[in-house]
Amino acid sequence: SCSASLGFLNKGFGPFNLGGENFDTISLVEIIRVNKRKCFLTFFPKWKELIERAEREEYGKIIELYKTVWNRVKDIEDKKQFAATTREAVKSISTRNKNGGVVGKTIDTMCFDMKREKWCNGPLAVENYFSAMKRDRWTKFYNAWKLFEFG
Repeated sequence: SCSASLGFLNKGFGPFNLGGENFDTISLVEIIRVNKRKCFLTFFPKWKELIERAEREEYGKIIELYKTVWNRVKDIEDKKQFAATTREAVKSISTRNKNGGVVGKTIDTMCFDMKREKWCNGPLAVENYFSAMKRDRWTKFYNAWKLFEFG
């Protein structure tokens, strides 16, 4: 059921424990990431605009950043060339921001993980990769992006 599937999100953060007016954005991004947006809005329709904004301004930008690199390297079969191109792409991103090294490491990890996982292909490869990730690992990716974006 919808309420049971949202139950795992009740970990002491977000609208489930704070009355809904003072929750953090990562809570909404987490709902989007695990594809529970529709379910969440069934119970909390007043947050539709906030969910849409989080999807557009947070999650969408994260996906865009990680897809930029993945799309450059996804079709490279040679392992050495794949590694070199990934490092080059990460380096180009990393030099644009003082915290780019942190996000660069997460992008590098993502590319190598996705290359190993054959199901990580197609137009939603990055989204599928993130949705399958455990929350603590996803939080590292999210925090790295926040440092990159706003550091």
